[in-house]
Amino acid sequence: MLPPEPKSAVSQVRAPATYELVVEQIRRALALGRFAPGDKLPPERDLATQLGVSRTSVREAIRTLEGQGVLSVRRGSTGGVTVCEGPPLHQLTAAERKRQRQTLEWIVDFRLANECAAARLAALHRTEADVARIRELMEALRANEQLDAPDDPVALEKQTTRFAKLDTDFHLAIARASHNPYVLDAVETGRINMLRPVGGVFTRLHAGVNYQHAEIAEAICEKRPDDAAAAMHAHIEATREQLKELVSPPRVTRRRRSPSTSPR
Repeated sequence: MLPPEPKSAVSQVRAPATYELVVEQIRRALALGRFAPGDKLPPERDLATQLGVSRTSVREAIRTLEGQGVLSVRRGSTGGVTVCEGPPLHQLTAAERKRQRQTLEWIVDFRLANECAAARLAALHRTEADVARIRELMEALRANEQLDAPDDPVALEKQTTRFAKLDTDFHLAIARASHNPYVLDAVETGRINMLRPVGGVFTRLHAGVNYQHAEIAEAICEKRPDDAAAAMHAHIEATREQLKELVSPPRVTRRRRSPSTSPR
């Protein structure tokens, strides 16, 4: 459902508490793949220094995210704050799946509007440093794809999580190559909001999309803006289909009745 139209031209202002800003920063880092499920966050003191806030604000933010099932806190000398796994797909209700499908449709449309423009602008304005970074990420994506899928579920999760992080870094590198801070902010927002509804599910997207990555990268590096935009459009539409499949309810195979028991 879309939010209702505002009744007035301005809305009431509420200054967020510092811990709420810390919660948003941590969620943003998780959504961009800076920390994967099972990873430990930096110690409380380090987080407070990095964020420029008090340890009390960090502690309250962690307590909030722990209550939401995002983080797990273990006390003691060997403990720490660990990123939790998202809920398995089979545990999602039909209503939750429907909400996810609608949200993802909006987000993919948002990405099409912004990332195709980002690819076009990157092809026009990229520098040699941008080209080097995009190609570096392409090589890392190829290397990750060529690894044999491990039998160990934990190792497989790490490999697919690494793909998701490299994929995000690749798209953000293209946005940076546009040399437009508003475009970069829009692309980053799209990535964050795409990853949030499906959580860890997104890491199951297969790295076979790398051939599309290569088409985008080469068009940008060779300064072909129309081709870069078209390749990005095809790539995001392919992602739409994969995401729809991931959040769709499992198919139930029904046994066919024999002719003797079929209704007439």
